[in-house]
Amino acid sequence: MRIKNLIYSSVLLLGICFSGCKDDNGEVFVSMNRTEKTMYKGETYQFNVSIQTADNVVYTESLTWTIEKNAPNTALNVAEDADVVSIDESGKVTALNYGEATIKATTASGRFVYARITVDQRAAPSADGLMFTESDHYMAAVVGGDSLVIVIDTTRVTYCPVDDLINELQITSEDESLLKLTLQPATVKVTDEETGITTTKIVRNRFWAILDVVEKNRDATVLVTASLGGTSISCNVHIGVNLYLSLAPYISDGVGKPTVLEEMSYKISINNKTINPNNDPDTIRVYFRATPEGRVDEIMGNLKLTTSGESTLFVTGHRLADDYVSSREYWIFVETGPNSGNTDIKLSSEEAGVSVTAKCEVFNKYDHPIESLKFKEGEDGWNESVEYTTQSVSNALMELLEAGPFGITDYWPVEWAIASGNATLEYLYSKDESTGKQALTDVLMNAAAPGKVVVTASVGDDRIGKKTAQAIFTVLLKVDNVGVSLAKDRFALHEVGKAGIDAASNFTVPVSAIQWRSTDESVIVINDAGEFEAVGVGSANIIVSVTDDLGNVLNAEKKITVTDDSNIHDLNFDAEPYLYFEDANGYIMVFPSANDEISYRIKVESLLGNNGTHDITGRDIVYVVYDETASIVSGTVTVNGDKLVFNDVKAQKGSKIVTISGTINYDK
Repeated sequence: MRIKNLIYSSVLLLGICFSGCKDDNGEVFVSMNRTEKTMYKGETYQFNVSIQTADNVVYTESLTWTIEKNAPNTALNVAEDADVVSIDESGKVTALNYGEATIKATTASGRFVYARITVDQRAAPSADGLMFTESDHYMAAVVGGDSLVIVIDTTRVTYCPVDDLINELQITSEDESLLKLTLQPATVKVTDEETGITTTKIVRNRFWAILDVVEKNRDATVLVTASLGGTSISCNVHIGVNLYLSLAPYISDGVGKPTVLEEMSYKISINNKTINPNNDPDTIRVYFRATPEGRVDEIMGNLKLTTSGESTLFVTGHRLADDYVSSREYWIFVETGPNSGNTDIKLSSEEAGVSVTAKCEVFNKYDHPIESLKFKEGEDGWNESVEYTTQSVSNALMELLEAGPFGITDYWPVEWAIASGNATLEYLYSKDESTGKQALTDVLMNAAAPGKVVVTASVGDDRIGKKTAQAIFTVLLKVDNVGVSLAKDRFALHEVGKAGIDAASNFTVPVSAIQWRSTDESVIVINDAGEFEAVGVGSANIIVSVTDDLGNVLNAEKKITVTDDSNIHDLNFDAEPYLYFEDANGYIMVFPSANDEISYRIKVESLLGNNGTHDITGRDIVYVVYDETASIVSGTVTVNGDKLVFNDVKAQKGSKIVTISGTINYDK
């Protein structure tokens, strides 16, 4: 065991002590401000010791600070002999490596107190909390800078310095002989409207992965991976002059090269102007990826288009889509002749050696009359109007519909619609690997809420005769269990709140299915929306009853205690030194300059940078140490550059009213 002895000539005394040791004579107490502390690599924390008698007489002694236990977490790749923390002569601890450590403060008279420290990994962001802004990136094969953007969930950076994140965020290249990476914080230029001065500021939840190609004019695909707190993401970086063509939208194969569909079958109804004067040419969409981006017009301008087969289909034009920069589509416009038949259209690039072929069957849909369109009713019946009862959010429709004769929907596709009700339609497609054809496999009715939903299906038109059928769904609410959710269970007199429900159900429970009541309306009064007021001192239960469409009634309750005491107090920011910073939610965070424990949070959203005097009635101030929120009932704030001056601001919780005054200089 390695003992580090550090002598400190005096002791910083605190008024609040959390734990400590008592002298044998029962008269002197030694305590430390924290006996347990979780830290993260690179962080520092100031431990302080208080010495006082049973009569609250405080005095000082010199201290010896030692590290009594050093247990690196080897499971996180920390060496067995690595230091978990370091400590200086004042009791300031720095977290060095993952693991556990115990520190000891010993007075000159032999009294002592311990604190246990855990150096842990920062919590991993949620599944969608770490992301590249693109899954596939295309760049020219020239030596020079390009970049990927990494975005981190903002909850990960509220109290986390950028330097800490950039040390923990790991980014790797699959092949550093082709692509090297450098990580740096993203920045943005901001111009002050009054002074015209432009400054560069760090965007705290974004990072740039700078990409540098090692070999010029080398075509390749490299997988880039980023990881933070156990969560990993990846992006495929495509290097070089590449062209990919596909007749279906791109899907990454997980390695880098996009999955392309080189051949696809199309059925095109005759749209000859002589036969159907109102029809416009059909469009065949070709999806492309071309690099370098600066040569897209040139690369796509050199494409060659040919047709083969019967003379039933004619190309009237082809070009980049109007929005090709974002859609990356190339359009081929085709018009049929008056006859049925088969024609192949091929789009190719000799330079890139790639091509796609659209195999088109031209048909006259009016040669195929429609006989019937019905929904399934019971086991064997079919009808043009059928009612269904369901508890499902998603309901498959195609298996319920039959059109005659068999195969008629190849020529007359079914048109689906929501005639009424709160629901949407979702179309599911799959690719036939043997033919390469994208086919509609099902249509889902996705209900957004319980109630009636009417779905219509129709085929045909006025010329051949339109057939329509409808399915009437009664969507039922089913609730399995319910609970009451409250932000807290203690309220001050006259304080208001709102209760919610935690329900395990197939849909969001509508307000009409919820009933609220209080067991004692002299303490808590609650309305049908779950909004309540503390009207008297004491305790009462709020009870919620939820009735679902199956007749089930589920109840839950929560106890609320109402008091007429509060720890909120007058606050003068000029009375002692404070530090300030703004968080991502529009709060000014206030903490004394002597420690890093946040004391107050003040809602100032939209005020910062908006010079002038503003009424802040209705905003709130949080007394963090007491976990109490007071509402500002009157007063103004004057904003002048980086300063906020509080002008006779009154805040209230329950029956207690306090004054907030002084100046916040938040450039600190």
